[in-house]
Amino acid sequence: MFHELVYQSIAAKDFTADDLKELMIQSRKYNKEKDITGCLVYHNRTFIQVIEGEKEEIDTLFRKIKVDTRHMKVTKSWESEIETRGFAGWSMSIMNINQHGLDKVFSNFLDTGEFSYDVSGILTTSKSILRSMKDNL
Repeated sequence: MFHELVYQSIAAKDFTADDLKELMIQSRKYNKEKDITGCLVYHNRTFIQVIEGEKEEIDTLFRKIKVDTRHMKVTKSWESEIETRGFAGWSMSIMNINQHGLDKVFSNFLDTGEFSYDVSGILTTSKSILRSMKDNL
């Protein structure tokens, strides 16, 4: 059994491609050591991230994420036990959806944080978006 957490936050500044690359390098190193997988999406200073792994490791990482000064207003939108990882093999992938042409499809959610359907079901909209993006890239 694994643990999964989805959060969103606001970047403290506009992230350049180099900033995102540096973040990815740091994240991959840490996540590989801790057997954490996931995906981070960046759009218009908004981050949405899924992290998966052992509960203790996810809790430790999320505590670090909440105090990271590169972003603010860290809000957990989903947390659950899972049987299988949705991002197995991804120590961390970062997507700047503007570069993939997906900003038009997902911009309302990423800009406003509004959900397109009732999130009381199995998946939150953010998790569904991330999995959809993973499957289509």
